[in-house]
Amino acid sequence: SVAFAQPTGSIRVYPNPASEYLYVSESEVRSIEILSLNGQTLVSTTLQPVAVGALAKGLYVVKVSTTKGTFTGKFYKD
Repeated sequence: SVAFAQPTGSIRVYPNPASEYLYVSESEVRSIEILSLNGQTLVSTTLQPVAVGALAKGLYVVKVSTTKGTFTGKFYKD
């Protein structure tokens, strides 16, 4: 898993690497976006778990908006 910390708190995104689904440890999720490293939005959802099985293997950015703020980090798709 990977933890994303902000001044307003922290969340966990797991598993990392992920093969089929990505989970967020925060229940107050407003949106979850998965972006390519060049910033293109590949997945945008409000539902968990996030299906990542269709993504190619590689490194991605995950952006999670919650009631506590927006958290951004990276995860690896296996």
